[in-house]
Amino acid sequence: MLEPEDLDDFHSAGAMNSVLMEVQHQRIPPGRHGLFTAMRHMALISALITRFSGDAQYLSEQSVDNDMVHALTAACHPLATAQVHYAHALNVLVTFCATGTQEREGELYRHLDQAVKSLDEARVVLFQSPNDTQPPRQGPAAAPVHAAHTSAHRQR
Repeated sequence: MLEPEDLDDFHSAGAMNSVLMEVQHQRIPPGRHGLFTAMRHMALISALITRFSGDAQYLSEQSVDNDMVHALTAACHPLATAQVHYAHALNVLVTFCATGTQEREGELYRHLDQAVKSLDEARVVLFQSPNDTQPPRQGPAAAPVHAAHTSAHRQR
């Protein structure tokens, strides 16, 4: 499991990719375990926002790389949007924990899918910087991670 302090070992693009992969590969089920995982994901996204903001401030003070400063600060907006979707998902998860009912499961997965899309958008924005050496991921945009879980739930 990736932790926020692990992101210090990556350059900005590597940190972004690591968080996106972590979020895409960890299912968030309704209930206590999903609540814990969602909070971990939020901590990772917060770490990215803090890191990108700090890197942008440092680079702007050094007058080193204005393209990267712009990419880092522009990536913070979709990251913040992902946080908002996770906050909505937390609300649903807390309701699951308190009531034991899963009637809002579709809402949960819509928010989580939107969060992944926002993270992928941040990744695209970050890679628009000509000075980032890692190539963009090949293939289509991030697929909804939780769509399979939602359709499986409907089939029951």
